[in-house]
Amino acid sequence: MAKDYREFSPKGCVIYCDPPYKETKDYISAKDFNHPEFWQTMREWSCDNVVLISELQAPEDFTAVWERGVDQSMKAKEHFRATEKLFIKCQT
Repeated sequence: MAKDYREFSPKGCVIYCDPPYKETKDYISAKDFNHPEFWQTMREWSCDNVVLISELQAPEDFTAVWERGVDQSMKAKEHFRATEKLFIKCQT
């Protein structure tokens, strides 16, 4: 079940987030997704949790811990290669 991440205040959890990928096709349910707000929340959650975020790119203070090339398509004749990654917050 998908829920809005802003509904939670986790502590001591392992969390997997799969936000709408930035600079890709918008889904109707996430048309106004606020990426800067999302990443700031992930920074805050990372203080008390292990947070894994699936994305194609992330702010510089996040590190990719896994990646894999995938074929993506929006239409039958339009395919492109992308690299999906899992990011965590770098600890300073």
